[in-house]
Amino acid sequence: MASRFLYLVRHGEAAEGGSLSDAGQEQARRTGERLKNLPVTRIHHSPLPRAAQTARLIAGWLPGVPVAGSADVGDYIPADLDPGALPPSCARLV
Repeated sequence: MASRFLYLVRHGEAAEGGSLSDAGQEQARRTGERLKNLPVTRIHHSPLPRAAQTARLIAGWLPGVPVAGSADVGDYIPADLDPGALPPSCARLV
């Protein structure tokens, strides 16, 4: 069986309004540069604008790699940290 790797990258530093700051854009570009020689086959990002912007900047270093938004990879930290009030799949995380 072939090995597969999952690289998790958080969006770059955000500015007011949800887009990336100049530093966040540079962070994303540097991440793309570090990934450019790895066998990346696709990029998924959350629906957040800063995540989409980060993914596009990374993809600039990975020609031909598809980029797609997905609600499945959003930020979903429960606001209520009482494990008894959470679904079991979330409770085990807190």
